[in-house]
Amino acid sequence: MIRFFEALYRRYHKPVLLRADPLIWAHKFETAEDQEVAALFGALLAYGNVKQINASLENLFTRMEFKPADFIANSRWKDFLGALKTFRHRFSDGEDIATVCWLVHKTKDEYGSLENAFLNFATSDHETDYAGPLTRFVEYWGKLSLRERHIPHIWAKPSLKHLLPDPSRGSACKRWFLFLRWVVRPRDGIDLGLWCNADPAKLLFPVDRHVLRIGNNLGISHSRQATLKTSREITQFFRSIDRDDPTRFDFALCHMGILRDCPVKPDMECCAACELRCVCRVHRNFAMVDSI
Repeated sequence: MIRFFEALYRRYHKPVLLRADPLIWAHKFETAEDQEVAALFGALLAYGNVKQINASLENLFTRMEFKPADFIANSRWKDFLGALKTFRHRFSDGEDIATVCWLVHKTKDEYGSLENAFLNFATSDHETDYAGPLTRFVEYWGKLSLRERHIPHIWAKPSLKHLLPDPSRGSACKRWFLFLRWVVRPRDGIDLGLWCNADPAKLLFPVDRHVLRIGNNLGISHSRQATLKTSREITQFFRSIDRDDPTRFDFALCHMGILRDCPVKPDMECCAACELRCVCRVHRNFAMVDSI
């Protein structure tokens, strides 16, 4: 089975496919500091269709004058809110994004970097993945919000809860885990390799609708919904292939779905060209019916 997934990786894990991925925005910046901020917002706003996501990110970085790290470092709450008050991406409004900017600003003031802050909550040797540290990181941001008189009512908004989900509630946290994959995995032309002290082996799969559907087709997961449990199931399967870097297959698996090379409705022509056809339950069932 390993060779099938390695073939899939070779076919789809290519920088040319970044054009259909919000990660492309992080690659537009040169410094690690700008890339990290661009990756954070690129991941957090990665819901909706690709065109809408890209339009919102261009709008956001324009408001930051395409200097996102400087914008975060050198602005105060009123500056964040003034620049972003008319911003909107689907459920997320300008207050939400200004709050995230403020939280990043305060976190860097306290810890020096987002990586230092996150890893401060990842000190347990008993945790095999980053779900626990992410919960504690989100809780830390919640406590930070209580220190600023302008923030507590915003932290309670459903739209901000959607933007910054907590894995302890069972959420798949796709966008958080997407951000962590981007910054933790080694730089390879796609992922950024910005957090050198974090462990790629502890990353969890960002489960979107494509990964969920293909995971079900392959029998990796049997869940109909993307949850933290689903993410762990899929990650555990890929750990059996690459224990040290299980999420390196995520980009390939996701883009196989995005490009409709694994269509929602089974198609024999697409299936015949697929590297995973020999291990895919849908292909086997479809071929059996077609042969009758």
